[in-house]
Amino acid sequence: MNKPAYVLLCVCLSACGEQVSGLLHGESDEVVEISGDVVSRVDGSAIGTHEVERLVQVGKLPPSAALSRLQAERLLGQEAKSRGYERRTETEITAREALVQQLLVDAVEPVDVTPAEIEAAYQAQKGRFDQPEKRRGAHVLAIPDPAGGQSALQAAEAFIQETIRTLQYSRDVEATLAAAGGAQVDHVKVVMQELPAAANDGTYVPEFSRAFFSVSAPGVVPDVVKTQFGYHAILVREIVPPHSEPESVAFETLRREIATRKQAQRLDALLSELRKRTPVKFAPDAQKILATLDF
Repeated sequence: MNKPAYVLLCVCLSACGEQVSGLLHGESDEVVEISGDVVSRVDGSAIGTHEVERLVQVGKLPPSAALSRLQAERLLGQEAKSRGYERRTETEITAREALVQQLLVDAVEPVDVTPAEIEAAYQAQKGRFDQPEKRRGAHVLAIPDPAGGQSALQAAEAFIQETIRTLQYSRDVEATLAAAGGAQVDHVKVVMQELPAAANDGTYVPEFSRAFFSVSAPGVVPDVVKTQFGYHAILVREIVPPHSEPESVAFETLRREIATRKQAQRLDALLSELRKRTPVKFAPDAQKILATLDF
């Protein structure tokens, strides 16, 4: 039963709580003597007290309402069978998936993660949870043509100096960057690049890093920066402060990861054992068939 339909069933039964008590006292349905732990039968299908107890606990229902829901499920299930629904492909798939899910819940999901395992993982991966300051920005790079000699070097540096002044006083930084990136300078190649968030960890060459991390707030680095690549005008767009995850958060993350890894190992072992016990065969043209499928 799909979830919307099942929710509808639950709502309808909850709204009929007063009728349930009447049914149990014989005002409508037949009351017969039933022994053992069976509290009701629907056309021979037994409903045990353990089923009612479980629904009372899980569904937070009074016992009478729980029994009524179980009876309704039996009635609807039998009617679905009589209409041939159990032979429908989608019904078979849903039933198979439910069985597999229950097997995974019982045989794969329960794993034990010890505090010692979590602590060892934390010590090995502590850097994951201590994030240094990062900066995001953009730069305009002027690359002098080696064939242009000293004049190309001077032109590149002069262009970057002018770009820095323009950026400092610009009311539209994006437009200024775009214009600088598209500028034509004799014997100089000009490019504008966005700089993704990065730490001061060697991502950039030393001269660039020192300048990029020299300003205390977002804005334009005031000086021309010369590197092996050329002359740079640097804009710091954003400064992301350092951050450390609390140990409790880090430990819970690691616990989930270790549990998931153990569950994957347990599932692999289970499948390996099942393949040994159960023949798995392929059609002679299986690969050919798979190759024709449209993904």
